[in-house]
Amino acid sequence: MALRIVVMTSDRAEKWANALRSALPDAEVINHTAVDDYDKDGIEYAVTWHPPKGALAALPDLKAVCNLGAGVDAIMTDPAFPAHIPVVRLIDPAMTRDMSQWVAYWVLHHYRGFERFRRAQAENTWAPKGYGDPTKTTVGFLGFGEMGGRCAQDLTTFGFNIAAWTRSPRTLEGVTTFAGNKALGAFLNTTNILVGLLPLTPETTGLLNAKTLAMLPAGASVINAGRGKQMALPDLITAMESGHIAGATLDVTDPEPLPNDHPAWAVPNLHITPHISALTYPRTAAGVVADSIRTLMAGGTPNGLVDRSRAY
Repeated sequence: MALRIVVMTSDRAEKWANALRSALPDAEVINHTAVDDYDKDGIEYAVTWHPPKGALAALPDLKAVCNLGAGVDAIMTDPAFPAHIPVVRLIDPAMTRDMSQWVAYWVLHHYRGFERFRRAQAENTWAPKGYGDPTKTTVGFLGFGEMGGRCAQDLTTFGFNIAAWTRSPRTLEGVTTFAGNKALGAFLNTTNILVGLLPLTPETTGLLNAKTLAMLPAGASVINAGRGKQMALPDLITAMESGHIAGATLDVTDPEPLPNDHPAWAVPNLHITPHISALTYPRTAAGVVADSIRTLMAGGTPNGLVDRSRAY
C-alpha cells in the first residue's frame, strides 16, 4: 500500500501537493481542499498550515504532522489534536536566509537613523546627521533558535554586539546570553535594538508590554517577527509617542491584518510589513518536508521536532 499523505492548507494547496508528489513520487498525496470526501483511513502524515480545528484528530492512522512554517501554535491550540502525535516545524534554509535579510535590513534602518533622511527628503531638505558606533550597540534577540542564530551570525559582520535571551541557559560563542524570567530585565537593560523571534506560547503571549518596553534603554528600537500576540501594540504606541522607543518594525500584529483605521499605521517611525519576513515556498520546502517524513518512517528524529512540553 502506498504511503498516504494529506496536505491541509488554504494557501497554494495544489502547489504544495504537486511539490510533495515530486519529492515523494511513491506516495499518494491528497489535497484536503480539493477533495470533498476522501478516505481518511491509512493517512499517516499530514502536511499543514493552520488546519481546520478537529481536522487532524479525524485522521485515525495519523503518525505525525509536518508544519509548513516555524510557528506551530495553530496546531497546539486545537483542543482536539491528539497529544501523542509528533509535530515537526519547518526549518527551511531558504526561510532562514530570508529572515536574516529582513532582520539585517531593519536593524540597519534603525541603527543608521534612515527614517530621518526619508522625512528630510519628503521636505526637500538636505540634512546630514551622524550615527553611532556598532561596537557600542547591542542587538538583543528574544529567542535564539535556527533563525536567530543565522541572523546574529550575519549581523556580526557589521560589528554589532550580540545578546540573546533564551528559556534555558546556553553558552554561545560571541554572544552574551541571558536565560529565564529572572534575567529578562538585565537582558532588556543592555539591548539597544531588540529583535523578537519567539514562538507563541502561553509564556510569550503579551511579553512585550509597557513594563518590559520600559526596561529597554531610552531611544531603543524594537523589531518583531515572532507573533503578533507577543506585542501589546497600544503599549508600543504609547512608548513611541513618549520618545522612549525611537523606532519599531512589526512583521506580525494583533489583530492580523491590522484594520485600515488602526492608529499604528500613522505612528512616525513605526514600520509594518505584511508577515513577509520569511515566506515559505513549495519549491524549497517540499524537499525539507519529504526528508522529515523519511526520517520519521525510519524511526529517526527529524530536524525541527517540537517539544510538546514547550510548544515549540
